[in-house]
Amino acid sequence: SAFFRMIASEHREMFGESARLAGGITTFGDIPLVVMAAGKANPAFGPIAEEYQKYWIEQSRAVAGKSTRAKFAIVKDSSHYLYLDAPELVAESILSVVSEARAK
Repeated sequence: SAFFRMIASEHREMFGESARLAGGITTFGDIPLVVMAAGKANPAFGPIAEEYQKYWIEQSRAVAGKSTRAKFAIVKDSSHYLYLDAPELVAESILSVVSEARAK
């Protein structure tokens, strides 16, 4: 039961006030940003996995579009666990954002 209480709490935050506030952000200005999306659909979503993957990529592109210094990439052979499938790329991306932010 503790697990389900935790999941319910996360969903309240993701789809409640926090989601409303995040949805209201129209721009990140010129802050450096890297947005990466998995190249493979998450099989946990069953028959709608491919449709959901397209939606997720569309939403990820929209987030990247909020910064004039954003980079967007679909990591071709990665899964939902992109950080496990492409750890070097994730680390390089983090370091590039830090480097760009420091250079500003």
